[in-house]
Amino acid sequence: MTHPQSIRFWKFSLTFVIYCLASIILYGTAAFTINAWIVYAFTVTAVYFLGLIYLIILMLQRVQFIRYRKSIVCLMLTFQLLTILSSPASCQGSKQGEACYSFIQSTLTDVSTQPTHWIADHVFPWAVLVYVIATFTLLYTLRFETSASHQI
Repeated sequence: MTHPQSIRFWKFSLTFVIYCLASIILYGTAAFTINAWIVYAFTVTAVYFLGLIYLIILMLQRVQFIRYRKSIVCLMLTFQLLTILSSPASCQGSKQGEACYSFIQSTLTDVSTQPTHWIADHVFPWAVLVYVIATFTLLYTLRFETSASHQI
């Protein structure tokens, strides 16, 4: 098991805010469908908002250092990449009830010819769920120090 990394609270908070904004921008450019935007807005963006509220509460408690596990951050980023790659990006030729083409498939193939859907096209809801769980896990496993006697 990896040892927790330690970082000053303000650095962690700033990094988290930049990560949230960059994630929203990246996802918005990768997901070209309203369905994907709705799912993302009501799940992942909501988790980011809760994370920011959590950090504000910690700030009010005068937390000076945060400890986190790099392995959880790596898992979270891996699941975010899976979410982005599997996000619905093209619904060209789709009929009511049919899946849209994933970002990875619409990037690598010509979807105007309506090729067979890849497995990635059906993974999106599960990828979002696992990514949200990983993000909550990161926030839940954070450890805090309020004393200034900490060494980095």
